[in-house]
Amino acid sequence: TANAGRDTTLTCTTTSVIIGTAGAGNTYAWTASNGSTIPAITRPTISQAGTYTVTVTKNSNGCTASDQIIITENKTIPTANA
Repeated sequence: TANAGRDTTLTCTTTSVIIGTAGAGNTYAWTASNGSTIPAITRPTISQAGTYTVTVTKNSNGCTASDQIIITENKTIPTANA
């Protein structure tokens, strides 16, 4: 199975997240909603909002599964009150 992780939000204090889960004997291919690909690593670090899709291939039999994660962004500047 493929597991891209839980949908999450980037904020002023959480500027990047590590997505995905690891599994031995698999190959991982990540793509972003803008069409860019992410190097074939198990758990990439993401710092831009978007939808990310992982396709996991089981090396022993070639079977594949896919999953998506949605990263949103909420970087509202806090109001200072003096």
